[in-house]
Amino acid sequence: MSQAEVTESQRTVDELLPTRLVEKATGLERQTLVRLQGFPQFVVLSMRADGRPAKIAWLKSEVDAWILARAAERKPTQAPTEPA
Repeated sequence: MSQAEVTESQRTVDELLPTRLVEKATGLERQTLVRLQGFPQFVVLSMRADGRPAKIAWLKSEVDAWILARAAERKPTQAPTEPA
């Protein structure tokens, strides 16, 4: 088996998340998601007659990575102390 065949056979299929699930996961609306700089690019699933995207989705792995990166950017906070 060639290296190319090994690499091809090791690929896995990522999951496509519809807009409503990405909105729920991020707390952001569709309009914000498609314009937000640094947010993963959507995948066009179907087009309207006028050439605009009708149905879009995002790769789950890219959305997950974006969320984890935002969480990693948080400043550490002190754990609350119990009152005496």
